[in-house]
Amino acid sequence: MSEEWPNHKEFSKWTTGDKPYAPSLYSYAQDRIDEALAKLPLNQDFRIWFESQEQFMRDHPVGLEKDEKTKEALRNDYTVIASRILPLLEAHPENWEAVSYLNLTPHRDNKTLTDHLADWKTSCPERFRPFIEELERMFLPLAIKVATDG
Repeated sequence: MSEEWPNHKEFSKWTTGDKPYAPSLYSYAQDRIDEALAKLPLNQDFRIWFESQEQFMRDHPVGLEKDEKTKEALRNDYTVIASRILPLLEAHPENWEAVSYLNLTPHRDNKTLTDHLADWKTSCPERFRPFIEELERMFLPLAIKVATDG
């Protein structure tokens, strides 16, 4: 938004004046990414980190969590995840459309991430499957990836 809003006059009230809002969006996003990188540097194995956090995140849906410290920890974890996915979407913005196919299959309690990604891959057009396969490589343990790829 900080990059696009200045190019569109309908957003001028957020991009000009004494306190333009759009630049602060960039600042906020960059601060969150920097915090995520501090928590999990790019050279640290993301898959190992994710495996260690996944069950906690499943057990504590942030929208239902009452404890503020736990909520903040969850938000930080989600930011770590988002900071890894964002470069994939920035490199290929057309993949944002793939998100619209994310939950088209029936919901099941405790659906594994492997199953969720597989369902997503079958629900979306072929052109988005390489993006989802990249997410599989990013998130899934190697043993699971080999089993699903072969």
